[in-house]
Amino acid sequence: MVQRTVSRRLTRHQQGRHAQQSTTRPLSRHTPRIRMEWPISYPNGMANIITGILNHHQGKGERSPFGTGSLFVGATGTAGTVVVASAGNRSVRIQGFGDSTTNAIFDETVFAR
Repeated sequence: MVQRTVSRRLTRHQQGRHAQQSTTRPLSRHTPRIRMEWPISYPNGMANIITGILNHHQGKGERSPFGTGSLFVGATGTAGTVVVASAGNRSVRIQGFGDSTTNAIFDETVFAR
């Protein structure tokens, strides 16, 4: 969840040493969105992005329900894994495998525009 810090003035009664108090609350749906303009540079390429994704999920300790291995892998999938692999310069292919490694139960390619 994205959060922002909001400052508000205190009444004279509430003021002590501090004239402002900060609180943290979730962003509303009216918060302006950040628009990214292309081209965005990835100096180390897609391999670095995928390595970051895999390291993130391995660091969280996400394990395959079928074994003790990592849930997210970057190579050939085994039962109970999710394969995250490059599918070109601006796309990533995500495949999820259940019992069978011949037919993925989830197979999607995500493209950056």
